[in-house]
Amino acid sequence: MKFPAVPLALALCLNAIPVSVTLPGAPLGASIVLAAGEDPAAIVTAIYAQWADPCCNYFNVIDTHFSPLLKKLYRDVEEGAGMDIEFAIDFDIFLNAQDEDTVTNVVITPIEETAETVALKVAYTAFGQQQSGTYEFVKTADGWKIDDMGWGDDRKQLRPMLDDLKQSQRKSR
Repeated sequence: MKFPAVPLALALCLNAIPVSVTLPGAPLGASIVLAAGEDPAAIVTAIYAQWADPCCNYFNVIDTHFSPLLKKLYRDVEEGAGMDIEFAIDFDIFLNAQDEDTVTNVVITPIEETAETVALKVAYTAFGQQQSGTYEFVKTADGWKIDDMGWGDDRKQLRPMLDDLKQSQRKSR
């Protein structure tokens, strides 16, 4: 599977993804439902389409697009933290931020690809600045699923971060 860097608006037209998306300029309440996608770039496109103008039309990425192992780890950490923010993910893992903002200029580029894995880089504008992240996908019986993600050198990848939080939760109890 080879895919070029694709701007968000074009990608929405070209890729099938399991989400209801309200298109900018569409009448209030108008949405399109796209068929189930088997393309990692389409999944990332759908994630960032949630913050397209007008913001925001959320769907549950964790339950629908995380690999079984990453989803379990994320939910275990979430449950183990309870109301204790010290032992939880305390930022939006998709925007790498505390707040939400309209996302524009989304471009997805391939990093690495094998028959069983795909790594993608996403670049976008939010909070008036260019942002970026990485997604690592694994092929499962249910299609491509996010198995890890990252935000550059300033933070650990999601999976090691979750492992550390889970270990800290155990030590604190």
